Amino acid sequence: MLINLDPFKTVETLGQLNQCFKAICNQQGIEHFALVDIVHCVKGNERQLSVHSTYPDTWVQQYLNGNYHEFDPVLVSSKQRYLPFYWDNKSFKNMTLKQRQLFVDAYDFGIKSGTTIPLMPNSNKYSYLTILDSDKTYNFDLMFYLRAAGDVYFKKRNKILGFTKNILLDLETI
Repeated sequence: MLINLDPFKTVETLGQLNQCFKAICNQQGIEHFALVDIVHCVKGNERQLSVHSTYPDTWVQQYLNGNYHEFDPVLVSSKQRYLPFYWDNKSFKNMTLKQRQLFVDAYDFGIKSGTTIPLMPNSNKYSYLTILDSDKTYNFDLMFYLRAAGDVYFKKRNKILGFTKNILLDLETI
């Protein structure tokens, strides 16, 4: 089943955008997901993190407050990958104590495994879509269309927020 990206055309607010992406995931039987965008700022070597997810709010706050994105093995690994990959706590070798604790903490919120889809990279930015509860196997076509939906999500988000530079994807018709 192909994912219809047409609903993105009428989106005008961040709330509508989030609901649109959630509806696309729900149509595919995906209940829990996270869209993560990490932008490396030139000045001060700072990183800005943007997260839209259906994870428990308490977990998201703990993740953000603990700066888990700095050492999360899924995100660290994603920077070196271009294809979707399945992960769980056994997927990463030589994890640090902090990384192992992250998996313990996540497990307390029911986060045990997932599939992460790296989105279109940029020179100072990494974006990802992670699907939880992914003990099932997803086909290549679905991964491709979810990647496209994630890229469109960030393109529309940048436009809504007034950012002038967009990701490598030109979607002016959307």
